Amino acid sequence: MIRFFSKTVFLLALVLLLGCSAATRLDGMILDQNKQPIEGATIVLDVEGRHGETLSKGDGIYNLRMNHPPGPRWVTVSKPGYKTVRKKLRGGVEVHLNVVLKPEAGR
Repeated sequence: MIRFFSKTVFLLALVLLLGCSAATRLDGMILDQNKQPIEGATIVLDVEGRHGETLSKGDGIYNLRMNHPPGPRWVTVSKPGYKTVRKKLRGGVEVHLNVVLKPEAGR
């Protein structure tokens, strides 16, 4: 009986632990206002104090996967010389997000 109880508690704890985490697969392209790809833009995924980060490649494409606790997900895209963009993610596990960066004032 004790063995059954301890196995049940273990399985319940495992299910609760797995249910308390989530994953996000984020991809897309970073472009300028002329629809040209931007290389080296920083893409940060923020969830409940955890951060995942990547850079856009020469063709503007980026990919980011992050395991995180459940909660609101925010993406920040930045590159020197451009205005920073911050967006709240909606949707499921796989999110495709293209972002157009505009030049900072005076550029």
